[in-house]
Amino acid sequence: MPKRVLGYDHCGLPHRNYSFSRQPAIEHRIFVKLHDPRISSSSSSSSQPPPSGGDSSLTPRASQLQWLVGNPHFYPADSAVRLTAMSVRSAAQCPPRGIVSPSSAVWITDAVLRHAIDRYHRQFPAAAPCRRISSHSGPLESRRRQLGKRNMTGIMPSSATYPPLWHFDVAWIPSECKWEPPSTAEERRKKKQSLSPSALFESLISWLEKSDADKPFIQPPPADDIVCSASTGEATVAAPAEAAVPEYVYHDPPIPAKVPRVLSALRRNISLLDTVDEKALERLLRPFQRRFFRRMETADLTVEALRVLMEPLDQAARDRISDPEMADLLIARVRRSLLTGLEIAQNKVPDSVILPDLWTTFVSIVCSSGSGYQNIRLFRKALELMPADIRARIPMDDIKTLARSSLVAQASKCNLLPDWIRVASQSGEALSNLSPLQLQDLDLEINALILKRERDSEENRRLRFAWLMAKAYNSAATNEEIVQSYRELIASHGIDLASAQLWQVIAARLKSAEAITTVAHYELTRYRYTSLSGRWAALFSAIHSLPSANNILTELYGFFKDIDRTDILIDAVHSLPVSRMSIDTARTIATACDDHRLALQLYETIRARLGQGSRVASWGWEAWVPYLERIIKDPEITRPVHWELLDLPRLTTPPDADPEEIAREIQAKMALVDSIGQWYMEAPHLNERQLLRRLHRCVSVQRALARAVSPQVLARVAEVVTRDLQGGDWGRTTRLRWLLSIIAQTHGEKQAGDVSKTLEGWRRMLDRKAC
Repeated sequence: MPKRVLGYDHCGLPHRNYSFSRQPAIEHRIFVKLHDPRISSSSSSSSQPPPSGGDSSLTPRASQLQWLVGNPHFYPADSAVRLTAMSVRSAAQCPPRGIVSPSSAVWITDAVLRHAIDRYHRQFPAAAPCRRISSHSGPLESRRRQLGKRNMTGIMPSSATYPPLWHFDVAWIPSECKWEPPSTAEERRKKKQSLSPSALFESLISWLEKSDADKPFIQPPPADDIVCSASTGEATVAAPAEAAVPEYVYHDPPIPAKVPRVLSALRRNISLLDTVDEKALERLLRPFQRRFFRRMETADLTVEALRVLMEPLDQAARDRISDPEMADLLIARVRRSLLTGLEIAQNKVPDSVILPDLWTTFVSIVCSSGSGYQNIRLFRKALELMPADIRARIPMDDIKTLARSSLVAQASKCNLLPDWIRVASQSGEALSNLSPLQLQDLDLEINALILKRERDSEENRRLRFAWLMAKAYNSAATNEEIVQSYRELIASHGIDLASAQLWQVIAARLKSAEAITTVAHYELTRYRYTSLSGRWAALFSAIHSLPSANNILTELYGFFKDIDRTDILIDAVHSLPVSRMSIDTARTIATACDDHRLALQLYETIRARLGQGSRVASWGWEAWVPYLERIIKDPEITRPVHWELLDLPRLTTPPDADPEEIAREIQAKMALVDSIGQWYMEAPHLNERQLLRRLHRCVSVQRALARAVSPQVLARVAEVVTRDLQGGDWGRTTRLRWLLSIIAQTHGEKQAGDVSKTLEGWRRMLDRKAC
């Protein structure tokens, strides 16, 4: 009989292809010599025969075991029955190795012996109910048994033909050796059906253990396959394919992809560095980039290799780079190099079939790598470089994952930090590369995320503002769309954004509309301001440096008006230090607002900063012309502030200018005064005294401009003065004399005398009527 060593599990079932080392004893095995004369088949005539009443159907080998059990003290010193030690069964970490043993000998475990003892005791009636020995105990069994506690448990999956009834699934740790089955189910099945010496030996052991040992030792090949039930651990005849119970299958983790040579060289060079700093890493990165770019000219890259390259640092390289920020920066540099390589491949071989998978794999890994600035930047750059058809194939789940993590991270930080603004800027630029359908789907996802937060919580408000800022940086969004988003996210929920937050929104819109350059935006948002006035002053200064400053300021006011926050704009202008820039800002906004009250408020703000009684000389009278009629006819404006605003007697044309230019200015102002006199006459809230005072101001201004009064103003003065005469009264002599003086100065004494005679005749006619 060939030499073979078998192990047995806790159920008494053989473990094939296992070997055991010679270490301190854990489980005892009894070595039984088959040809010992004391336990041979002739021992039936011994002085201690097998007990009467035994099972006569037992075969000779079973009888020998039964006799051995019946003589528990048969262990002389020179006996062939001796105790040997077996070590702890290892998890198949080394190849099977047999133990040298004498020929014609078998190893029998405690499980086999207990099985024989159990068969022996079952032939006698039990005196009283008692606990029987069971070879199928559960994992929590701890009661002491007749043969002692069991020392081996099925912690690791068994490779036996009959797997255990229970086992623990231990998670695989990459740094440790993983368990692998010694053979597949198909190999074990074929091996069992073969007639090799080892298969015959195993069949012998199974034959000794089974209760049907009277059947032939060598069974004919079965007609049907034998499978093992994972639930009972017993062999059953295979049913049809749809009803067959498969054997327990162990799914091995996927084999890691081969590390590209360029990456292996980079890792090795990093581990060999004496001093790790940015310059040293930069030197190592250059050869990697050259080799990779050369390789990507033909798109010579697989998806598996790209996945490995996306995580360039192994544990040894990470241990060598002690600074986590430096390690993250190196990973970002490598990933940017990979993105550049994809761009090269897209330009060189755009028809490559692997490129779409490479693009989507790159984006998928970036989206699942966190919400840092580098990942957002890579995502934005990838969307810009990839073709539109590939961009449309990006799974929305990846985009939503990155957007959610980014917004949650933004909500946990201060929105005034430069890094916060950088992330918002990159997020908005990424949104500009998405299709309308993708944007709509993403907007619904973010709204659902916001609704999950408590309505009045700070986190809810921060999430809303972060999403509004991302939209504000979207260059594809119009101002009307941003206003609508503001109303939906902010205004409709009763949230009042602070002045600094609205400043950030305006800066975002200036950059997305390309009104200011990227460098200007960077300088504007990276500066650490110490006051709110400094922040607004920097913003207005950047606007005034542009050629289209007036148009931008006009749109700026329109935005504040649409969101109903013009108070913030007024406060911003009020906070500006007094300068030509602040005056120009106020004047431009006042001109663009088309609101005479707001324009007056801006003017008063600047004048108050200059001091009591000061005039804003640089404002210009032309800026107030569109508002004069509304100012004059506004009943809430009781003071004639418009004369102060206009300052018409002061000529803006230099004295040494062309006389014709000076004449044009005087003529324009005279015409304006004529219009003002007409608006006075149309103002319903002015009484007669107020009207005469304002008309007197018109006369004075025209006299100062041209030393004359226009016929239009003179006619309106005469109309007001003669109202008493028209009503049947005598009229006020002082007013009539003032009218005659104006006529005399304007048209001469003769004309004034004619008018005086007319007024006297009018009075005599009224006297005759009164009589």
